[in-house]
Parts: sequence; structure tokens; C-alpha cells
Amino acid sequence: MRQWCAAGMGHGGGTGRGPGDAGEAADPLIEAARRIAELEQEVAARDQFIAVIGHEMRNPMVPIVLSVDRARRMLAAGDMERLQQSLATLDLAVAAFIRRATQLLDASRFNEGQFRLDPEPADLSALVRSVVASYAEMAHHAGCAVTTEVEDGITEMCDRGAVQQILENLLSNALKYGAGQPVTVALRRARSGVRLTVRDRGPGIAPADRTRIFARFERVTRRGSPGGFGIGLWLVGQLANAMGATVTVDGAAGEGATFTLDLPAHQPLRDEDG
Repeated sequence: MRQWCAAGMGHGGGTGRGPGDAGEAADPLIEAARRIAELEQEVAARDQFIAVIGHEMRNPMVPIVLSVDRARRMLAAGDMERLQQSLATLDLAVAAFIRRATQLLDASRFNEGQFRLDPEPADLSALVRSVVASYAEMAHHAGCAVTTEVEDGITEMCDRGAVQQILENLLSNALKYGAGQPVTVALRRARSGVRLTVRDRGPGIAPADRTRIFARFERVTRRGSPGGFGIGLWLVGQLANAMGATVTVDGAAGEGATFTLDLPAHQPLRDEDG
């Protein structure tokens, strides 16, 4: 390691050091500052990932808790038929929770640019219906009638888990911000691939906010609006980008919001670290 001392400042003390030695002597300080900056970034990335986990684990836990509560009520009432229905919904919600926990292990890799997709032929028609069914209790609790408009037989080469996570985030937001109003989930073939839309009848999103809300920790704040970290839509945008898809939002203020995911047909999927 280099030594730094006053004699090296070039005052003719016979040290034999040239004028460039001062810069070299300062190298350890520069390196220390650089390392401190790196550590600060690593801590920030860790904190961001913890926030992601908290948000993404909370979403699928809501239908689980509601399904358990409903099952208890059906059991107490001796309504075996509706109890079976509640247990079936609970089974779907638990399965979704397990898939989400597994996928979150990959979510941390976004910050490192190493997120990988797992494309395979996916029955998107069945996937959309399954996700909507798993949120039935949450929709009931929010007072939202959820309508599905799903074309049959839509199968595409894509990362099934990523599409599911996008839909779960969009549907969860629609039920949260459009509480008490109808929600529509649609899946149809489009000219360039497949289009998935989630429409609510909530307060809507102003044009000035429609890009900002996809940034990390950004959210539309208004009086009486639900709380949140501003993580969900950031993940939606990251997953869509990783799949070569686009996600947009439209809708006049006061008339609800429509989120649209356009997934290219048979588009070769790319890895974020490629």
C-alpha cells in the first residue's frame, strides 16, 4: 500500500518524487470513496427488494385470508356446498402464493440486470380465467363485479408466470382503486399478437401521471386513495419490457383506468442480461 506524507509534496526535500505522486498518493482515498458509494447502492437495492417482497407477498395473501374467513363462516353455518367452493378458491389462492414466492426469487435480479424468462407454450385463456377466479373473494370484499371477456384457445410462447404476475398486479389495483364499481378483464387476439386489458371504473389517472406511475416507488396520491409502496406497476413495466411487450394506461379522469398489455405473437423472448 502506498504511503502518504508531507515530504512528498515537492518542496525540495530530496525525496526524488515527481509532481504526479500526489495524485497517486490520494488513490486510497478515492478508492474508499468509490467503495462507500457502491455499498450505499447495494443497501438501497436491498431496501428496494425488501419493499418488493412486502408488496408482492401482500397481494396474494389477501384472497387467502378472505377465503379462509369465508370457509369458517360456511362451516359454522353447515353449508357444505359453499364450503367446498370456498376451499376450491382457497386452493387456487395458495397455489398462486407459492408461484409468486418462487418468482420473487428472480425479481431481485432486475437490479443486477440478470433477470431471466422461462418461455413456454402457455394457455393464456385458461390463465386469465384462473387468476380472476382466485380473486373472487377479494372482488366480493371490494364490492366489484368482475366480468371476463376471454377468447378461447389463446396459446402463446411466453413466460406464463410473468403474464400471471402482471395480471395479478393490474387486477389487484383495479379492485383497490375501483372499489364498488365493475371491473372488466379481457383477452383477445390482436393483429400483432395478444392483447390483455384490465379496466376499472375508479377515479382514473391523469395524462401527466401515466408514465410516472411505472417508475419505482411512484404512485398517484390523492385524498382517500389506498396506500402502497409504488412497486406493483414498476414490476409490471419491468416484466412487460423483459418479454418484449408493451403496457399502457388510458382513460379520462373520473371515468376509470384501462391498462393494456400487448404481447407480441411468438416473439423471441429476451433475457435482461443478454
